[in-house]
Amino acid sequence: MYKKGFTIIELLVVIAIIAVLIAAGTVLYSSVKAKSRDATREQHMKTLQNALAIYVASSQSYPVYSGTITGSDDFSVLLKDVGGIR
Repeated sequence: MYKKGFTIIELLVVIAIIAVLIAAGTVLYSSVKAKSRDATREQHMKTLQNALAIYVASSQSYPVYSGTITGSDDFSVLLKDVGGIR
């Protein structure tokens, strides 16, 4: 007598629940991605700080660059090649 299956309302409720879960997951994922990117940047800055401290300890002075940094000069190209800067 009774047909087995789901009603349209039940299917819509399940689809709505899945959509809410996907939206929450997307927000959490983007937050984690931003925190990861920030942690990587912080680690790069600590590496630069350590390298500068080693340089100062060995040469008793800070490095000086007398040229103009344009993004295509030799210094910028070196930074891009060594540090993976985009």
